Amino acid sequence: MIGGEDAQTIQLNTDAAATAAVIGGDGTQAAGTYSLSNAEFGTLRASSITVRSGAAPMTVQQLALPAIAPGSATNPGVTLQTSGVLRVTGAVTMVQAGSGNQLSLIAGTRIEVVQGSGSVRLGGVDAPAGTLSLRALRVWAASDSLLGQLAGGQLAGAARDTALNAAGSPAVAGGSIGAGTILVSVGNEFLVQNSGTDQLKAGFTAGSGGIRISRLGDATTPIDVVINGRIQRADSSFAANRDTLALVRFEPGATILTANSAVNGCLVT
Repeated sequence: MIGGEDAQTIQLNTDAAATAAVIGGDGTQAAGTYSLSNAEFGTLRASSITVRSGAAPMTVQQLALPAIAPGSATNPGVTLQTSGVLRVTGAVTMVQAGSGNQLSLIAGTRIEVVQGSGSVRLGGVDAPAGTLSLRALRVWAASDSLLGQLAGGQLAGAARDTALNAAGSPAVAGGSIGAGTILVSVGNEFLVQNSGTDQLKAGFTAGSGGIRISRLGDATTPIDVVINGRIQRADSSFAANRDTLALVRFEPGATILTANSAVNGCLVT
């Protein structure tokens, strides 16, 4: 075990020579890769746990996170950070998360959540809890094939939006991102593919804390927001489809959006 019940902060930095970082999984990785397995992560004990990979891209595989007590640490919770691409390919969970628990994913270029194999969920599918913070120039949650097309610049305009809003196969009502409160800070794009059906859009699940979108940096160019998902009401029911739009909060500075920005296919404007 590293740390303990009274430990405030643990910060792990990858070796500068590492060509990639893999967090979670069974720890079996190629030479030159920094690896912190799911079992190894489970031995960390502190109010604030941070893993940084510098310029090396970070892949997050299956990872069961503890709902650690916030304590008095400066940045309580778990933070995974890279100045490159952060890609979630496995199920990242914090099953016992409460209102005081937080997971932060930070990337210099983009965050990718691979729908189908990858997910990030605090609490249960229908009982989201805690706070999930996503911070990058671009935040994408989509199938592996669609992520590849987006990264390769093969989809743009109406064709891209049609692909994002098309029904998932198979449909997953809870989506691939879930937490009591979802905070998203982006500089360019926030894209979440529909993991539900044409009749019931899905992709993210936010609890009563909702989803709040803010601008990363001081740029004044429009932010592109095309997302699908649901938000929990005070009575524990979920607002879906058109009703979700009214509950999405755009923070000051993030109100300059592209004309095609939409929530569940409904234009924000």
